[in-house]
Amino acid sequence: MPLDNRLITTSVQERDIDLLFTQLIETSLEFRQWFYRQFFGKMGIQDLLSVSQSVDTGNGESDIEIGIETDTGDKVLLLVENKINASLQDRQAERYYERGTRYVEKGTCDVFGVGLIAPAGYIDDRDRDAFENVVTYESIIEYIDDLSHDAAPFVSAFLKQAIEKQANSHDGHSPVTKKIRQRVEERSNEFQDLVAYDISNNLVRFRSTHPEHPESVRYVIWIIGSSDGREAMVRLSIENDIPDSEIEMIQDYVTEEFRSLKEFEVRNHVTMDTVRAYVTTGRDAPPTNDEYIDDVVSTLRRLVSFSHPRFVESEQFPS
Repeated sequence: MPLDNRLITTSVQERDIDLLFTQLIETSLEFRQWFYRQFFGKMGIQDLLSVSQSVDTGNGESDIEIGIETDTGDKVLLLVENKINASLQDRQAERYYERGTRYVEKGTCDVFGVGLIAPAGYIDDRDRDAFENVVTYESIIEYIDDLSHDAAPFVSAFLKQAIEKQANSHDGHSPVTKKIRQRVEERSNEFQDLVAYDISNNLVRFRSTHPEHPESVRYVIWIIGSSDGREAMVRLSIENDIPDSEIEMIQDYVTEEFRSLKEFEVRNHVTMDTVRAYVTTGRDAPPTNDEYIDDVVSTLRRLVSFSHPRFVESEQFPS
């Protein structure tokens, strides 16, 4: 392979962007001021107090947190979610606001803001509604291409590679998830009290509308990208925004009661895929083939028909 014109990396990841972004915030006052203006308008920055990556507060993780002091002495914290092509998690935006509110309550900052950075092709109306402000990779590139900073060309090239990754993956599995949701709707008589509340390129999420079913227990179909969409995981998951004692109660109940659920793996002390099963299709078959879609939906039906009545009838935990 020639040494010139090589890709910076063969697989750009969100964490790579996080680290480059924090480095640029740390070392470029011009970029720091420009980025803050995208969220807070004209704000005089006196000092950069901190910039951190992967900040875990116990209520989820902030990809990037930037703290500054303004000309008027206010401490302002910006919490940033970065996405290339991965779907937003359940209540991910809401948890950012909850973390910001707690920072203010604790006196860590006076004001906070929440934002999303992502390729333009990733962002839809739901993302814009969920976050206060959205800054696209494309707008960042446009700004830093004129920035007098040694790292600007490298960051620009890296962001362009991330945009290309998003563009190439965006069409990968959305036809599969859409077809799965349609098939569930066609077979709605088999899924009473179950509604799809979120669909993305690789996930279809369902929740129960029954008043006695725990709100924190969800049903998810994940189309696995590393298998080119030809493998799906059907799983029961537990939301993390409830007290640990309630999570443990549900986990213990599932471990005890779900042993007889055939073809499903029960995983104690795991919330994302507490109960799971895999469905695959042949390598020569398109991931949208009807037999595969039916198998995925039927696997969901087996999980729900086993799980749902048990949760509804149990008095062990609150709904």
